[in-house]
Amino acid sequence: MKDNTLLEVRNLKQYFVINRRLTIKAVNDISFTVNEGEVFGLVGETGSGKSTVARSIIGVNKLTDGEIYFKGKLISDGVISRQNKNYIRKNMQIIFQDSAAALNPHMTVEKIVAEPLEINKITKNKVELEEIIDESLSQVGLSGYYRQKYPSELSGGQRQRVAIARSIAMKPDLIIADEPIASLDVSIQAQIVTLFQELQKKYGFTFIFIAHDLSLIKYLSDRIAVMLKGKIVELAATDELFLNPCHPYTKSLLSSIPVPDPIFEKNKKIIDYDTSSFTGEGSISEVSPGHFLLT
Repeated sequence: MKDNTLLEVRNLKQYFVINRRLTIKAVNDISFTVNEGEVFGLVGETGSGKSTVARSIIGVNKLTDGEIYFKGKLISDGVISRQNKNYIRKNMQIIFQDSAAALNPHMTVEKIVAEPLEINKITKNKVELEEIIDESLSQVGLSGYYRQKYPSELSGGQRQRVAIARSIAMKPDLIIADEPIASLDVSIQAQIVTLFQELQKKYGFTFIFIAHDLSLIKYLSDRIAVMLKGKIVELAATDELFLNPCHPYTKSLLSSIPVPDPIFEKNKKIIDYDTSSFTGEGSISEVSPGHFLLT
């Protein structure tokens, strides 16, 4: 493990047994690292296993196989121990896609932001708690006016800002954003993406940003891993991935990205890739420095 490696996922497998004849291999033997201060993008179509990876990292799912290390510490030791659960809660936060479901409808905004701080005993007294609540809401562009509001009184974008405020209030080492803008209007999506960029630049948060839209993730991520049917098919620095895509699935995704140029759009050729032909066989190897491909 490198000195600046914050998270290391080794040979992660997450299988779900439906019945004696059917086992869903949601995540099938993937490995990657996330460095301190970087934004690591995880992209793929619906059902590729992205969200399962997120839930495995934070300990929601018991791993079928593999290991997860956080700051050099093994945090996936079978049934997650109470000690590791507390460690994960204090040092990792997750932002879900559906902010309406992620926020308690019976709690005000200030109570939602305060809850993890109180549970994990982060603050020394009520004055410090109040200061962190105000600071966290301010950082996501919400004034004190919203403190006494309930989630039902907020717009989708405002609810997602509250969810982000709750996450950053803990000052975590790692924030996992699981398609946090997928359910928002396009105009609001741009605002939330800008907010993530500002927070990362200002505080140096380490992010795992999960999305199915490559054009979006391009502007946020330092490195990108492309997933298909539970496997990472390609992983590279963002510029390298866009300039030199190697896997046909990656090429297909890139070719379908809309470009605000009607002439280009009219003449561009979309590369078709039949995902039903993908078996997931093979192993991932380094084809150039920092560029990994499933072959």
